Amino acid sequence: MPEPLLVVRDVEKHFGGVHAIQGCSFEVGAKTITGLVGPNGCGKTTMFNLITGTFRPDSGAVIYAGRDVTGLRPHVMAQLGVARTYQLTRVFKSMSVLQNLLTVPFDQSSGERKQWAVEVLAAVGLAEEADATAGDLSFGDQKLLEFARVFMLHPKLVLLDEIFAGISPALQERQMRVIRDFRARLGVTFLVVDHTMRVIMNLCQEVLVMNHGQILAQGAPAEISRNDRVIEAYLGNRSAMKGVDHHRD
Repeated sequence: MPEPLLVVRDVEKHFGGVHAIQGCSFEVGAKTITGLVGPNGCGKTTMFNLITGTFRPDSGAVIYAGRDVTGLRPHVMAQLGVARTYQLTRVFKSMSVLQNLLTVPFDQSSGERKQWAVEVLAAVGLAEEADATAGDLSFGDQKLLEFARVFMLHPKLVLLDEIFAGISPALQERQMRVIRDFRARLGVTFLVVDHTMRVIMNLCQEVLVMNHGQILAQGAPAEISRNDRVIEAYLGNRSAMKGVDHHRD
């Protein structure tokens, strides 16, 4: 496994009497695409919030690029190169598609920012929609726009929270191509939460499985698809994995 860019070490998080994250530990290798899956309510989005600084762990540590970043605020994490999407699409619907990208603060001249925004829109397939009003885009294209916005930060680590949910297989394929391209061309590391197992198993080189706030299993997609504990806790049955073409690159 490559050197880890992200290390989560013995992290705990309580909300009142609810033990949301229980001594959770895992690593994400630099320049990899890693999936984070598990049943609803198992702690995946809470883990994203702990990594990005929205929540502070009750105990344990988050190490990013060799630095202890536990509890640093989200804007500081963004400055360090950590970006994320959210389950609910958040675009500025009255602005143009291009303006949505230019609202992202970054230390570049206006000309450089606009040039990068144009490149990002081309990469995700929205170049022809640059002047369109964001609110007029389809649901799928709005998700693509939010996806595009995270790259305005020139991130090193991108956390994707269910960006494949509710969109067509064709659009899912386009998003997967973009993720692979940004990893290969720019060295971006991805941690992907999604319930679309076809996507996770074909996109990711490594898969983490959470259950009850802990890591139940970690391994290559083929290993995870055969893991009896994972099947019992999440996949339901082996037929869920039929027809999966495990991606390798």
